[in-house]
Formats: sequence, C-alpha cells, structure tokens
Amino acid sequence: MTVTGLKEWCRRMGGVQPADSGTIAERLDWLITTKYPDGLGPSGYEEIARASREYAAAHGGPTISHQSVLNIRSGKVTNPSVNSLQALANVYRVKVTFFLQPVPSAESVPPAASRPMAGASLADRLNELFTATRPRGRSQRTDQDAAEAVSAAGARITADEVRALRTGEWDNPTLRHLHGLADYFGVPCGYFLDDTVAQRVSEDLALLTALKDVGAREVAMRAVAELDDEALTALVPMIELLGKAGRSQRL
Repeated sequence: MTVTGLKEWCRRMGGVQPADSGTIAERLDWLITTKYPDGLGPSGYEEIARASREYAAAHGGPTISHQSVLNIRSGKVTNPSVNSLQALANVYRVKVTFFLQPVPSAESVPPAASRPMAGASLADRLNELFTATRPRGRSQRTDQDAAEAVSAAGARITADEVRALRTGEWDNPTLRHLHGLADYFGVPCGYFLDDTVAQRVSEDLALLTALKDVGAREVAMRAVAELDDEALTALVPMIELLGKAGRSQRL
C-alpha cells in the first residue's frame, strides 16, 4: 500500500466519509429518464420488472416487482433492500454501488460486469470485518456491540439479525443496515456490494492485521533497514525529535 493509500485508510477508519448527494429515487429516475444506456434501457415499471425477470432467468440474481420500482422512484420507499437495488442494477447494467453515488452524468457511470457480483458473500465480508478490526489486546467485537452501534445510528437491528447476516441465514438487509454496519467498522458501504471496493478494503484490512501482529516497532525497523545512506541521514533528525517527544511525555 502506498502512503496515500494508508492515509486514505486512516481517514476511513476515523469515520470521515465523503458527502453524498442525490437520493436513490433521483438516481433511479435518472436511469429511467435517460433510458440508460444509450437511450435503450427500459422506462416503464412493468418493462423494468420484466427485464429483471429475464436477467434472473439468464444469469441468476434477484427480481423486482413493478410496484417496488414505482415505490422507490417516487420516494415512498427510501430504504430498499439490497436485492431490490441489485435487481435494478442488473437491469441497467450498472454496479449496485451506482445507487450510493451522487446523481451522475452519462459519461461518469461505469458499466457493471455482465453478471451479478460473484465474489465473497455478504456473510464472508462481514465476518472479515469482525476479525480484522479486533482491537489489539481485546476480544473480538460481538454481534451485540454491532447491533447497539448500528441501532444507535438510526438503522435498527438486533444482535440476532447481525448473527443471521454473519451465518448467511439472512442475506437481504436494507441499504440503511449496510450503511450502519459500514460506518461502525469504518469502511465504505460499497465494500458489501462491489467486488472492486471489497478487494481494495480487504487489502487494507490485511495490512492492518499485519501491523497489529508484527507491531509498529518491528515494522519501522524493517522499513529503516531498507533505506539507503542518504535517506537514513535525512531521517536521523526526525528520529531524534520523536525520541525527545516520547521522553517528555513519559516524564
């Protein structure tokens, strides 16, 4: 990971998330109004529902009813299930994370793969977070910990429901649940929905785990050992300054 990547990880772990604009209703309306892509996409509610069934028959994946499409577009439903968003994403050949983005222009929408998300399951990804974000020297976060934090943030969920997500017994939470879990663990919501985002976050989590296992002192010593003489000479004053600061704090 680059220094920039590590800074980005720290920013995310600190809970600072970029501001989103545009509602799910507005994003869906944009797809329908523009008949994305290339003016060929479905625009009628029955047509969208039928397209979702055809896609599911050919590739697998969830479907959506015409009433659900109407409810989401009208804003009557502001917290749709993951399966509903995935069905819409499949119909319009966009990534499901499209619905987490600001309202786009035609040039800014990356096309989805031709098949639904085929990487790790939601349960696998959630369990990875529980394992990798365990505070050093402390026991692993519990289902109850997560449930209380997510519920306090406004997305009511029980410990039993968190446990069901982790075992795969429940794989269709609402978007608000995923946002709550993502905020709790300090990762982007796209981690649960997009293979590319999940891969990037998994690499960051692996680095975090390695740092915990090895320890900051050992990591620093290994890094210093690889520096050339010029870099070491430039580093000496900084090391001395940090050493003085550390001694001052202990006094």
